[in-house]
Amino acid sequence: MAGSIESMRRYGTFVLHGKANRGYCLTCAHRTLFVETGPWLANDYLCVRCHSMPRWRGIIRVLNTRFPDWRDLDMHECGAGGLATVKFRREARGYSGSRYLLPDVPRGQLVGIVSCQDLEDLTFPDESFDLFVTQDVLEHVLRPERAMAEIARVLRPGGAHVFTVPISHGNPTLIRVAPSDTGMEYLLPADYHGEVGNPERSLVMREWGDDFAEFVSEHGGLTTETIELRNRRLGLDGSPGHPLQVLISRK
Repeated sequence: MAGSIESMRRYGTFVLHGKANRGYCLTCAHRTLFVETGPWLANDYLCVRCHSMPRWRGIIRVLNTRFPDWRDLDMHECGAGGLATVKFRREARGYSGSRYLLPDVPRGQLVGIVSCQDLEDLTFPDESFDLFVTQDVLEHVLRPERAMAEIARVLRPGGAHVFTVPISHGNPTLIRVAPSDTGMEYLLPADYHGEVGNPERSLVMREWGDDFAEFVSEHGGLTTETIELRNRRLGLDGSPGHPLQVLISRK
């Protein structure tokens, strides 16, 4: 009852203004209302029950349809966090998760239920996983060519990297921050994803463009497919010019 009251307080105005539709949430596995709380639907089109966003529901949808046995596979998620992660951890027998916790924690060390990993230099042996998952991580990596090679290295033959990443369609990739002898060189003014004051706020290193799949192929040897998702019944939608997309890079 308390949850219903809180949901009405949080979402009632949007429902009254026709910004809601009935459907089924893949994250919490319940019938629900999906509510548009803002213009950036990938983050603002929320389930009133679990408050999940389309990006999380989209990656679950792709796993369900393209890898229906994902719960029985060895899966690693780098940058673990959010409600999709909670579902993976609860339902996938072979799930493991990591976060970038350097320099405070040694690479490979467990902190609670996650390990400290640097996507540019993973501690896992070759061919460790069937699935590798990242959610809006690759735009924050300083040396993405190393990350692509590392993801390919730890995937088993036939394995796949399933992920989300913002792509500016119609444009080439824009490098905002580059490696330098002293650490990082800002080629453009600093830009961050996340709210001011949020410790999870992350510096954007690259704005990926139409050459993204070519970059993955060149540095990881993987073939990338982009899946565009729009299904209001499942709470899947993006904004004009910014479609909801999940990518699969296969080894």
